[in-house]
Amino acid sequence: MVLCWSGLLAFFGALPIPYAVLHSASPEVSTSGARLGGLLQYPNAFGAAMAVFLLERLFAAAQGYTDSSTERFGRKSEAGGAVLSSRRGEGLARKARAGEGLPSGRTGSGRPGFSGRGGETLPTHLAPVGRGTPANRPLRGELLRLAPLFPYAAALLLSESRGAWLAAACAAAAALPLQRRLALPLLAAGAAPLAAAALLCRGLAALPAAPWPGLPLLAGLWAGALAAGLWLGRRAQYAAGRGRAAALVLAALGWTACGAAVLALASARGMGPSSTVAARGLMYRDALRFAAKAPWLGQGGETWRSAWLAIQSRPYVGSQVHSGYLDLLLNTGVIGTAAAAVSLAAAGWLISAHSRRLLSPFLVIVLHGAVDFDWSYSLFGLLLFWLPALARADAVTAYGHSCRRLSALTRPAAVFPAKLLPAKLLHAWRRSRTLSTTKPQPANHLRGKSLASNLLPMKYLPGKSFISKHRLGDSLPAEYLASEYLTVEHVSAGRKDGCHNLYLLVRKLAATGICVLMLALTLLSFRAYRSEALYRAASSALQAPEAISLLERSLAWNPLSPKSALALSTFVEPEEREEILAAGLRYSPINPALTWAMAEAVSEVGTPEEALYWLVRGQRLDVFNSVKRTEAASLMLVKGERYLAEGDAKNALRCAEMGEELLRQYVWLAGETAGNAGHNDRNFRFTAGARALYEQTEALKREASGLKGNGRGEGAYAFRRR
Repeated sequence: MVLCWSGLLAFFGALPIPYAVLHSASPEVSTSGARLGGLLQYPNAFGAAMAVFLLERLFAAAQGYTDSSTERFGRKSEAGGAVLSSRRGEGLARKARAGEGLPSGRTGSGRPGFSGRGGETLPTHLAPVGRGTPANRPLRGELLRLAPLFPYAAALLLSESRGAWLAAACAAAAALPLQRRLALPLLAAGAAPLAAAALLCRGLAALPAAPWPGLPLLAGLWAGALAAGLWLGRRAQYAAGRGRAAALVLAALGWTACGAAVLALASARGMGPSSTVAARGLMYRDALRFAAKAPWLGQGGETWRSAWLAIQSRPYVGSQVHSGYLDLLLNTGVIGTAAAAVSLAAAGWLISAHSRRLLSPFLVIVLHGAVDFDWSYSLFGLLLFWLPALARADAVTAYGHSCRRLSALTRPAAVFPAKLLPAKLLHAWRRSRTLSTTKPQPANHLRGKSLASNLLPMKYLPGKSFISKHRLGDSLPAEYLASEYLTVEHVSAGRKDGCHNLYLLVRKLAATGICVLMLALTLLSFRAYRSEALYRAASSALQAPEAISLLERSLAWNPLSPKSALALSTFVEPEEREEILAAGLRYSPINPALTWAMAEAVSEVGTPEEALYWLVRGQRLDVFNSVKRTEAASLMLVKGERYLAEGDAKNALRCAEMGEELLRQYVWLAGETAGNAGHNDRNFRFTAGARALYEQTEALKREASGLKGNGRGEGAYAFRRR
C-alpha cells in the first residue's frame, strides 16, 4: 500500500517524488500526457507490481465471500441434521430418563454436561450443545479485503501499461478455470473498485491532476467503491432471488465500464504496430544473436548493459533488454535459464497445490517479465519468493482450521442435539477412561514365556558378547530377562537409525557449505559497498588530491569497479592512465567507456598503429556514436600534425591516411543508416564537423607527401557530393 499510495499522491502533486510521473507529449507514450511510475520510476514495472497486488487482493476477497457462504450453508445443514437426530433419538432419551442415562443439557453452573449412570458427568468437550444461531459475518474483515482494491486498480490504470493490463487479464483468465467457484464472487468483488478506477481516469481527462480537485475525487470514489462493493458482495451470496440477479447485472456493468476505459486508453495510444514494439523486436534479435556466442554458460552479469552499444544493429536506445528471460540467457546461458525455468515451474506447482488464489499474481510476474525488465527490480524477486511462502502459509492455516472443524464435527456436541446423547457414545467414553487408567505391565513380563521367531538374541548386535545356547523356538530361561533380547523390528530400526544418522550428517555438511558460501558472498558484497561509498564521496570531493585518495581506496576495496578506474584515470598523466585503464580492462574487456579512454591515452603517447587499434576497438564497442567517430578522426589528425611539427613526414602521412580511412567508414555507415527507414533514436548521421575534418586531413596528407597547391582531388569532390 505504501508503494501504491505514494504513487497516487505524487500523481496528484500532494507528495513530491522525483521521476514518479512520466510526462510526454507523444500520444504513443501517453494518452493523457502523464504516466504513473511511482517509487519505481518506470510506469511499466509499476503497473506490473500493481497488477500483482490487485489480483492477490481480488482473489482473496472472492475467497472470503466463498468461505462465508460455505460456513453459512454449513450451519444451516448442521441445524437441520440436529433436528432430525433429535426426532430419531426420542426413544433413547426415554431410556435415559429411566435410569440408563440422563441428559441434562447444561449443568447448574451454566457449563454443558451430561449425567450418566451413577451420576457420572461427561467432560465439557463431549457434552452436547444447542443448535446455535449463525453469527453475522464480521464487517471488519470484508472492509479489509475490499479496501485495497480501488487504489490498486487506479494505480494500474494510471500507469497506462498495456503490457501490465494484458498480463493481468491473461493471468486471471488462466487461473479462473482452476477455481470456477470463485467466478461469481470475483465478479461481485471487483466490479465496484474497477468501475470507480475507470471513472477516475475519465475524470482526470477533464480535470487537472492537482491536489484540490484530484484528492477529493479520489477519496469520494474510494468511499463509493467500498460501499458498492459491500452491497454487491453480500447480495451476490444469496442462493437465488431478484437481489442476487440485480447484483450480478450491476457487477457485469462495472466490469464492462472498466473494460471500455482500458480499450479507450489503448486505442488512443494506437492498437496497431508501434515503434516500441518494433524497437523491442530489434533488441530481441540482437540479444539472441549475441547469446549464440556463449550459449551454454552465458557471458556473466550485466551483459546487455555493457555490450548493447556494440551489438545493436540499429541506433536505438535501450540499456535494458526488456525481457527477463533473454537477460538470463545472456548472463547465465542455457543452463542457468533452464535452472530458473525449473525453479519457476516448482514455485508455480507449489502455489497451485496449496493456494490457487495466488496463481494469478504469480502468472503476472511470469508473463510480464517476458516483455519487460521487471526482474531487474529486487521487488519482483522478493515477490517470487513471497508468493510460494504465502501459499504454504495459507495451506498450513487452512489445515489447522480444517483439523479444528473436523474435531468439532466428531464431538457429540456438533453431531447430536442438546437433549440426547446416544448410549454408544457414553460406553465408548467409559472404555477410553478404563484403558487410560490401566496400570502398565512390568518390563520383564515375557520372563518364562516362549520366544517366537521375531525375537533375536542380542549377540547378533555389534558390541554384544552374549551367546545364547537356546534356539529361537525354545522358551526363555528365567535367569534371562526379556530386556536382553531384541526383536527383528528393533534390528531393522537400528539399520534405519544408521541411515538416519548419515542423512543428518549430509544435512549438516550441506548447511555448513551454504553458510560458508553466504559468508563469502557477504564479504564480497561488503567490499563492493565500501567501494561504491568511496566512489560517491570522491565524486563530491572539492579538491583533486582528496578525490584521488578516495578513488585509490575505492579501487583497493573493489578492483572490478570500472567507473572507479575511469574516474581515477582522469586525474593522472597519460603514462599512469594507461596502466590504470589496462588493469580495469582486465576485468571489463568490453566496457565502452574504459576502451575509449584507453584509445585517447594511447593516441597521445603510443605509435600510430597502437592508436588506430584502440580507436577502432572503441568504435566497435559503440558503433552508432557520431561524437566518437568524429573524435577518432580528430585524434589522428592531431597526432599527424604533431609528427609533422617534429619533422617526421612519414608518420604524419600514415596518421593522415588512417584518419581518412576512419572517415570513409563513418560516411559509409551513416549512408547505410539514412537509407534504411528504421529506428535512429541516437540521431546518428554524418556531421558538418566531420566534413571539415576530412578537408583538414586531406591538407595534412598533401603537406606530408610534399604536394602543394590549392586544387582539390577527385576524392574530395566525390566526398563533398555524398
